[in-house]
Amino acid sequence: MSAAHQQRRAACPTPHGVRPRRLTQAAHPSGGARRGAGSNLPGRLRAVKTAFQQENKTQIVARLMVEELRFYGLRDAADTATCLQSYDTTCFPKGSDWTFTRFFAPVAVAAGYKLADDAQVLWNAFEDLHNKSSLPGELEIPMESFARAVEITLKSCWDRDTLSLRPEPALWASAVKACGYVQARIAIRKELIPTNARAPATA
Repeated sequence: MSAAHQQRRAACPTPHGVRPRRLTQAAHPSGGARRGAGSNLPGRLRAVKTAFQQENKTQIVARLMVEELRFYGLRDAADTATCLQSYDTTCFPKGSDWTFTRFFAPVAVAAGYKLADDAQVLWNAFEDLHNKSSLPGELEIPMESFARAVEITLKSCWDRDTLSLRPEPALWASAVKACGYVQARIAIRKELIPTNARAPATA
């Protein structure tokens, strides 16, 4: 074990508490509020609003449900870079100088590596998978899928940390395939399609 890895373990004795997913939901620059894309939460909230209207509970709708706002995911490489930068700048434990990226790759970080530098590579990996899977609409990366892909990549860096470490595009592509993005999009699409519209009526 290298001196940098020994230092990492000494500084962060409970690595199981370091979860990139937790970071992206609560500590990245947009405060985790962007994770709605790819979630069926807006559809469920709309169904609740419709139910209140049908039950003539218009006072609730008028007070709390007048304006509908869209929750967007990551819509381009710039959004991706903003979220990756949070791994490069947010420290855990609080008050330490151990960023999330440094925890998993201290040697590479000491040599200048930053996850944000791979923003375009990660975006391209999601875009390629989105297109190859023939998913409808423009690409929006849900925060859950994004965080999972980053987590997979960071964990792969744990035992490969070197001065020249930089995750290759194939590694990012593999992480994106394993993060569940396609499965989530398909599942959400099925939930949003009315039951009576999923299959033709039988005679």
